[in-house]
Amino acid sequence: MAHITINPTKSVLATNYTKDLNLKITRLKAEKLRLQKDKTFLIKEKDTQIITK
Repeated sequence: MAHITINPTKSVLATNYTKDLNLKITRLKAEKLRLQKDKTFLIKEKDTQIITK
């Protein structure tokens, strides 16, 4: 991939922006995974409550 630098500050800003976006995506993915784990835990908890009643 060829990278042509027209304006150094612009390319730095673009790089920082990409890094920031990647961080946000990673955080969202982690949050989604955490929520999925919580859901499965809740379902398991509900199932056990049904069994114990």
